[in-house]
Amino acid sequence: MRSDTSTCRPESADQARYGRAADGFALGFTLVELLVVIAIIGTLVGLLLPAVQVARESARTTACANKLRQIALGVINYEDARKWYPPNGTNPQCHNTFSFFPEILPYIEEQATSDRIYKMLYTDKVTTNTTTPVNLRGLAMPALRCPSDVLDRDPDLSGEPTNYRCSVGDIFDQNRAARRGPFGGNGTAPGGWQWSKASMVTDGLSNTVLLGEATIYRLNSPNVRRGMLQFSGFTSTSQPLACLQALASPSWDTLSNDFTGAVLSGTRWLHNDYVRFQTVLPPNAPTCSTSATGLAGGLLPSASSYHTGGANVAMCDGSTRFVDETIDTGDLSLTLKPSGTTDPHFVNNYIGTSRWNGVWGRLGSQKGGEVINQ
Repeated sequence: MRSDTSTCRPESADQARYGRAADGFALGFTLVELLVVIAIIGTLVGLLLPAVQVARESARTTACANKLRQIALGVINYEDARKWYPPNGTNPQCHNTFSFFPEILPYIEEQATSDRIYKMLYTDKVTTNTTTPVNLRGLAMPALRCPSDVLDRDPDLSGEPTNYRCSVGDIFDQNRAARRGPFGGNGTAPGGWQWSKASMVTDGLSNTVLLGEATIYRLNSPNVRRGMLQFSGFTSTSQPLACLQALASPSWDTLSNDFTGAVLSGTRWLHNDYVRFQTVLPPNAPTCSTSATGLAGGLLPSASSYHTGGANVAMCDGSTRFVDETIDTGDLSLTLKPSGTTDPHFVNNYIGTSRWNGVWGRLGSQKGGEVINQ
């Protein structure tokens, strides 16, 4: 039998059996030591998990920007081929409520979807209503969805939501008759509707917003990025600031499941009124509605996202930028549309500085002649 040199006692068979060290201490973990290790691991997970979540959201933001860039390139290639930007509604060659998306499908590798749409319209002669052709609803397009906006179900049961919108500029005009942004039309021009083109973007293609991202409406959501504020006092002569101030005592929209006639932001990529935004209110500002029919009676949809602090936009040169929600919007206490038709800020083809005189409005105007200094 071998002796323990420190105590001059022989090492017993029990010590060997139960893992005793030469000095008599146990080789296993005590309960306290195990709890300490678990606490350390829990602390490390608590420290690392937020960083992992931030990294994941950063990746989603980049993915959203990449999708937005591809759509912008599709618009630019369309303009290069046709010599004008795709019309967003009132298209004499298409259904008059179609958005700009059907026109650019062949330019974003969606030729099959484009063929399907135009076959239904011109060969099958599908019946139409005041929104979109009935048989065309339900054309879900993953390329038009941002991974940060996880939708558990289609809010208007149409199956065709989108997170990407076209810019009509820095002006309020419910009929979109004043051409301030690339997708603003002129309904009184000689020969009917006329649309913008790259040569009209005299402020510079890299200084003018072409497209942006925005969140999709959720049914009856008391959330500034998902719902709509019911604001009956908001009219075409109100101040944009009033929509922001309505958040102090919000009254959230409570639409029923009947979406007949309702215009709900982002819920239909085929319909022109669902896919536009203005550069008046800052990104992630609330959407104010004057009626239970959504944006059909509402005003000023803006860019928005679930990214931290702002939203992505694409410029007319195809580049993308992340616009902070604190961007300078100028004087939003000015009325949207003063009484009288002679105000130079609201005539068709108005050329001049932004009415609000902020950086956001300047980025939205295509021929304001402003200098972007932020």
